[in-house]
Amino acid sequence: MNPKTGRMVIGIAGLTLLAGFFLPWLSVSNSGWTFSASAYGIVRAGGSFGMLQVLMIAVPLAGLTMFVSSLRSVRAARAASLLSAVGLGALAAYNILAVTGWGLWIVVAAGFVALLAPFMIARDRS
Repeated sequence: MNPKTGRMVIGIAGLTLLAGFFLPWLSVSNSGWTFSASAYGIVRAGGSFGMLQVLMIAVPLAGLTMFVSSLRSVRAARAASLLSAVGLGALAAYNILAVTGWGLWIVVAAGFVALLAPFMIARDRS
């Protein structure tokens, strides 16, 4: 990808992060009722301000940083994109680990073993 296209892609991704902060992150429906919450709504509704809120606020800040850096230079856009990706990875890991239990992780690990094992078994040549 050429530098101009790369900067454009990073800028669009940044604007998408910014928009995503205001769109639903959680949506649950059951028997006629629906609950939906955006990161913006979660941050505003929280009585206390903890690590989860800090990580959620990092999403639009990362998006703005990516967009503004994409207007400046390729080097700045690359750095902002990489730092944003690491930060968003931390956000995802924190959220996933905060709401899941050991049983789910055992099932996920067994699923990966089930996926990979057939490819690792040596074929019988006889």
